[in-house]
Amino acid sequence: MSTDCYLAAIKLLAKRDYSEYKLSHKLREKKFSKDEIAKTIQEVLDLNYLREDEYRKSRVQGLIRKAYAPDYIIQKMAQEFCETNEEEIQEIMNEMKFNQRDQIKYLVEKKTRGLSQRDYDQKTKEKVIRFLISKGHRYNDFVTLISDPAEN
Repeated sequence: MSTDCYLAAIKLLAKRDYSEYKLSHKLREKKFSKDEIAKTIQEVLDLNYLREDEYRKSRVQGLIRKAYAPDYIIQKMAQEFCETNEEEIQEIMNEMKFNQRDQIKYLVEKKTRGLSQRDYDQKTKEKVIRFLISKGHRYNDFVTLISDPAEN
């Protein structure tokens, strides 16, 4: 194992948690060889410095705070080679006292900047719908919040 690679990994991990994939990517950016990176990652795993579960939990919490839907979070985590599932996300949401309905209400409020639903025109509704879908929410999950003022 290269001492320089190990020190670079420790320096990165001292600032925040990383997944195994993200840490190896960061070390590759620093031009370390694949062999050095593999040995370093194994060493930090053995020493429990690389805590994939902590990284996964904090990453999911961050995405929940940004009001992303569980399906989107699963997809985003898979892109980072850090697997999660809907049950784990729901458990974290419960710990954080978040639910998908509150996320949607927050996003609608954010996008409409306090307009009352009576003031929504078709363009505003379409804008809100696109925004919610971009956050991974399904149309059926939010259609009543947008179309029925009494629901809010």
